[in-house]
Amino acid sequence: MLHLATIITRLRHTKGYGVQSPTDYHFIKDIINQKLPYYQYKQLKTTNRKKRKINQLLLRLANFCQPENILNQTDDTLATKYMEAGCKKAKTTKQIENKKTIILTTIKLINHNTIYTIAPQSIIIVEDINKNKQTKQHWNNITTNNNITTTYDTPQIGIIITGKRQYPKHYKIYLK
Repeated sequence: MLHLATIITRLRHTKGYGVQSPTDYHFIKDIINQKLPYYQYKQLKTTNRKKRKINQLLLRLANFCQPENILNQTDDTLATKYMEAGCKKAKTTKQIENKKTIILTTIKLINHNTIYTIAPQSIIIVEDINKNKQTKQHWNNITTNNNITTTYDTPQIGIIITGKRQYPKHYKIYLK
């Protein structure tokens, strides 16, 4: 369970308060914390509430990003279906290519080479970033990469958007 102080610090950016960039504000408000139902929610069912929230976020991310490729490095096949529902034109691949990609991975599999090999404006969703001290430290090391534009740190997952930006932004938010 998250400590109360951690929840309070994350709540500040959850609704977009304190976010100066219009694109980051839009991403937090309309993509991450969207409350309206998307067109595919009824057809794709998940029984676990926590997994359902994350899978619905994956669908919204794929719909926002419109990637050429989808790469799922986890054992969750339902997550791939959600991402495919978000972007019908995307191909599911087994390897990282230099194309606009959305990647679902675990903290153990992510490294700086992954970030350097994918195209700008790709999205990487990393699971288990707050599992223990080692995973938190690894997440903090990954977020220092020069190819990262923005990171969103939620208690459940981390979201990385790649690209070049003069000042990278890192947000700690709470996934509603």
